[in-house]
Amino acid sequence: MAISQAVEQAYQEAGLELVNLKPGVVPLYELIKAYPIRVAEIKDMTIQSISDFLEVETGQKLLFTDNENENLKLAGYLYLQEYQSHFYGCILVEKKPHLAPISRRRFSAAHELGHYLLHFLPLLQNHHTSSLTEPLILTEGLYIKKENEKDDVDEEDIQEEQEKSTAQFTCTNGIKAAMDNLGIDEKEMEEEADQFAAELLIPTSACFALAKKFHGRFGKTRKVLAKRLSSEFLVSQKAMERRLQDLDLPEKLLNSSLESTKQWEASIYKWD
Repeated sequence: MAISQAVEQAYQEAGLELVNLKPGVVPLYELIKAYPIRVAEIKDMTIQSISDFLEVETGQKLLFTDNENENLKLAGYLYLQEYQSHFYGCILVEKKPHLAPISRRRFSAAHELGHYLLHFLPLLQNHHTSSLTEPLILTEGLYIKKENEKDDVDEEDIQEEQEKSTAQFTCTNGIKAAMDNLGIDEKEMEEEADQFAAELLIPTSACFALAKKFHGRFGKTRKVLAKRLSSEFLVSQKAMERRLQDLDLPEKLLNSSLESTKQWEASIYKWD
């Protein structure tokens, strides 16, 4: 499924019209609630705290590949399981404020929803055509590479550190076989989930509308515009900058204004 198509589908499932969406903060959890996925926040989220939480939720002792470091910090975590038509899905995000600004928590949750729509559902469909009968389990953890222990750390510094987070997948043999069969890899999955999150939280039409509204007053450079628009969409400044780059903003608006000015000047000179 194409990323833009998946984004549009997410809005449709929630009963929202993407094209008529009011520019501003996207109702993310309303979008997620349209799917059988639980969202929870965990304070001081680590491999161990996630294992404890999911053991209570699923009644099973979960195995992780990072047992040698149970205190490894995470920004987000996705757990998906399907067995004999019974499904359980959960998106976990960090609760502690100074380690997880709300913009980062929202992006992590949107990223994990992207994995569910873009990757788990196609893998599930592919698996159902095979003869394997084992439970299907797919997990993904967004690990923070460098932990900052300071309580008074600047939010932009935190976001910059968490932009460096790395993903790690675990999956059952059935999921791995389906991934191999579909010819997709983990790096590709991560890039697609990031792009999905950006398009979901910063819809194209809304982004153009607000960029047009603010670019004249808040500078003509992408960095300055991104700083202003990031608060409108409740995303990090870096995520906003990347989205503006994808949409070629504010350059498109500047070029459009320049062309309009030239046409206006030409009409004046025509009557001189």
